[in-house]
Order: sequence, then C-alpha cells, then structure tokens
Amino acid sequence: MPEQARRADEKTQADINAETTETALRRLYANRILRFLEIYGLVVATFTALSGFGLWGFKMQSQTLITLVGSTAVAAIGLAGFIVKGLFSRPQ
Repeated sequence: MPEQARRADEKTQADINAETTETALRRLYANRILRFLEIYGLVVATFTALSGFGLWGFKMQSQTLITLVGSTAVAAIGLAGFIVKGLFSRPQ
C-alpha cells in the first residue's frame, strides 16, 4: 500500500508541475498577443493621424485608409481571438 501512495503522490506532483508550466506559457503568450495588438493599434493610429492632419505631406486616399483600418483590424482581432481561444480552452 505505501508503494501505491508514493506513486500517486509522484503523479500528483507531476500534474502540478505540468499545470504550473502551462500557466507560465499561457501568461507569456497572452502578454505577447497584447503587445502585438498595442503596436498594431499605434501603427494604424499613426497612419490615420498622419493622413488626417496631412503631417509632412502624408496623405492617403480615403478608400485606402478605410481598407487599411478595416482589413487589418479584422485580421488582427481575428488572429488574436483564434490564438486566445487555443490558449485558454481546456481539453474535454
């Protein structure tokens, strides 16, 4: 009986170690996704501001600006959603 108890304890410790590692990886990738979206937002906001105020002679056609903001927003948010769903879903 003590041998079975020791094996169960070792398995439980292995499960705890695996869960700790998984949590650390999830936190790492969640932070990376957030950083990506922050940088993406700043780049699009910069292009929008430059075009809107005509700074340094930068001007984009409105259709180009709409395409830039719309399509990249959908792609970035969709990508982030796909990754987050994969990171934080639990296997059944």
